[in-house]
Amino acid sequence: LCSIENSTNIKELVQSGAMQGWNCENGNANPNDYCHGKWTGIECNNDGDNALNYPFNESVKSVDLKDLKIEGTLPDVLTLLYHTEGFDVSGNKLYGTMPGIGSKDNLKSLDLSDNYFAGTIPSDFDDLHNLTVVSIGIVTV
Repeated sequence: LCSIENSTNIKELVQSGAMQGWNCENGNANPNDYCHGKWTGIECNNDGDNALNYPFNESVKSVDLKDLKIEGTLPDVLTLLYHTEGFDVSGNKLYGTMPGIGSKDNLKSLDLSDNYFAGTIPSDFDDLHNLTVVSIGIVTV
């Protein structure tokens, strides 16, 4: 999550009040912050104290950052989010290459539409066996 914050304008959106949370001290996110509803768009597998017993990559259930006016590049963060079921960054101003996904057995919904990604669709999309909803919409490929 911190790599998303560092490669976009999320810090400015938090400062303006358009988003909440998203504070990465020394490049690390604290589960006490992002797993208790304090970060805009982040839902964890366990919203209670059990979330703290899971490593970051197992605790994030979904990332929903649609239509938040986020600008910048999107790193291959999904390759680190092993148990994420939904990832939606549609309707922003993200650009660069389409992010790698990695092999995700849990990913059911992916929306990258209405951004400015370029290049080819990553080959790891072939490994998304449980993906039921995918939208890449208006993307320059």
